[in-house]
Amino acid sequence: MNKIIALLFLTNSMSAVAAGSAGHGSPMDLIWPAINFVALFVFLVIKLRKPLSETFNRQASDVQSTYELAEKKDKEAQIKLETYQKKMSGFEREREKVISEANLESEQLASAIAQETVDTIEKLKIDAQSKVEHEMDQLTKQLNESLVDEVIKKTREKIGGNVATQNKATQKLVQTIGR
Repeated sequence: MNKIIALLFLTNSMSAVAAGSAGHGSPMDLIWPAINFVALFVFLVIKLRKPLSETFNRQASDVQSTYELAEKKDKEAQIKLETYQKKMSGFEREREKVISEANLESEQLASAIAQETVDTIEKLKIDAQSKVEHEMDQLTKQLNESLVDEVIKKTREKIGGNVATQNKATQKLVQTIGR
């Protein structure tokens, strides 16, 4: 629009310079160009007012909708940010909780293993002692049996070979039984 107005001024002033003589013109020479300018300006205002108004209104509504959309997105982003911050703070607490639980669990497991080891060692000691005692009893029984067998064998040999000893042993047995 500025270009059109500038062009009108330029053409009007050129025609005024070309029409006049080398002297100055009168103010009456500017009446027709002024009328032309006012007529063109009124025509342009009437014709361009509605399209310009619609364009400005459309751009204003576009700017308004873009602004509202930006506000909506900003609110959504703020909500997401708050949610993520809550999750992050919850995550840190959860991480610390899991670590403390794992430490406690490992300590309990270590103490349980240590106690189980002590119990197992004690049980093995008792089992070993019991086994040693049993084997000692078995060996003592076997030793006693073999000793008794050996004594009986030697006694038989001694008594069996001598008649006087046989009579003496018989008398002792009879006396022992008679009591």
